[in-house]
Amino acid sequence: MKTTNWNKNEIAQLLKLVENSSNRYTAFITHAKIFNRKPNSVRNFYYQLIKDNTYGAKHIASKTAKFTATTTNNLIKEILLATTRGQSVRNTCLTLSNNNPQLMLRMQNKYRNILSKKPEQIEKVKQSLTAQGYIVNTPKLKTVALPNNIIKLPTQKQPPLTDQDLANLFMGIIKLVKNNEKEIK
Repeated sequence: MKTTNWNKNEIAQLLKLVENSSNRYTAFITHAKIFNRKPNSVRNFYYQLIKDNTYGAKHIASKTAKFTATTTNNLIKEILLATTRGQSVRNTCLTLSNNNPQLMLRMQNKYRNILSKKPEQIEKVKQSLTAQGYIVNTPKLKTVALPNNIIKLPTQKQPPLTDQDLANLFMGIIKLVKNNEKEIK
């Protein structure tokens, strides 16, 4: 593991802070203040450091339960039914997580990810609910419309500018400046 700008003393202090703290993130914040680092950088370094499990029982990363196909479909089902009743996705996830903010955020992110990348999965659950007699609203991704004065540039790779192109550009700028000077006088 790359330990850029981390010496053995600083690593030992971080491990000691985590061992003596009831909350790991508090230890990360404390360490960040002492060593003039960002708390999230300390957190990322710590979890990378303990990845190999050689630092003892106090330094084992908690395992996050993966979403199975069943739990994902149940999550989609509950969110579709709740949003049809007028609840927000965020509030629904908070209720489903028993007010656990970390779990709520995971659920919300999972749903939003599926909504944007696999809408057919949500559509399949919606059709299943409709077949069972439920009336379900179709979820929509929020899209941001570009203002009228913004031109979307083409995504094709343009050939590099030639010397003649640059000369024409430069001459055009000189012409604009001269015309502007005439208008000011």
